Amino acid sequence: MNYNRELWDSFEQYHPKYYCDDRVLEYDILYRYLDEGEEALNKEDVPWIKSFSSLEEITCRMQSIEQQLYEEMIYYKSSGNN
Repeated sequence: MNYNRELWDSFEQYHPKYYCDDRVLEYDILYRYLDEGEEALNKEDVPWIKSFSSLEEITCRMQSIEQQLYEEMIYYKSSGNN
């Protein structure tokens, strides 16, 4: 899965809960696992990663997080609530 820098920069700028949203941390952990492998993770995160049944499931979860954050960002941006 490719990291879309522009999208994540937009999340950071327009999503008011970016810095306290657990999904952002979850995405970061999953991305580091896919990009760098298990050695890039904290020991505490490894059992959680292993709870996924496949790389496809991890990728689907990451896409779901991106979609949720995108929809929320659009809402905040359009309503002026950021």
